Amino acid sequence: MLLMSTKFWARTVVVVLGLAFTLTANLRAEDETPAIRVVREEVAAKNIEKTRVLGSALGREPIDQVSKDGYIVGFDFGVGQDGSQKPLLYGIKPVHMTKHGAMVERAFGAFELPRNRGPKIQTVTVMAKKGYAVSGLVLRTAHTLTAAKVKFSKVEVDHLDMEDTYESEWLGNQGIGGKSEISTDGQLAVGISAFAENGQCIALGLIHLSDGKPEAARRRAIK
Repeated sequence: MLLMSTKFWARTVVVVLGLAFTLTANLRAEDETPAIRVVREEVAAKNIEKTRVLGSALGREPIDQVSKDGYIVGFDFGVGQDGSQKPLLYGIKPVHMTKHGAMVERAFGAFELPRNRGPKIQTVTVMAKKGYAVSGLVLRTAHTLTAAKVKFSKVEVDHLDMEDTYESEWLGNQGIGGKSEISTDGQLAVGISAFAENGQCIALGLIHLSDGKPEAARRRAIK
């Protein structure tokens, strides 16, 4: 009787575990939205391009950071103060929407300085509303990035609707540096091209899907 009972529960556990595994697999498959699938396939095929890089990389090549797992929906900014107590941008980290949720990527610049070595830096997160993603940046630059605001547009399967766009508030010191803008031209942003020096992000651009990918690949990605 004990042997029969043990066999019964063993079979039950196997069935339950198998059901749980199947449900988990299904949930993961459903979490990969068409837009995320497009990103995964197009980044793997290297169908990406880069905007202008604003700021100064001091004659060196900015570092490209691309994610194949999702598209950019926001940024963490490290914001401190300069010697005159005006806000100053230090660090930036892109936030990607993936099938596992929002994921923060590598930082360029500082989000914390050693004690007694500079101002206290606060992390300010700028995120898109649900269904929107980053479509551009407006930056003020001098020798560093002095101020930034983020542009968001509505996600439409494999691209962004540039007719449905809004902007964040400015971060940093708007009174310093010239103003320039970069745009993904309606394509999903999948990375940044940036450079940091002495704890400050001093150059920044966006990396996005190319709009020249074959139509057949586009159709496969959004099935």
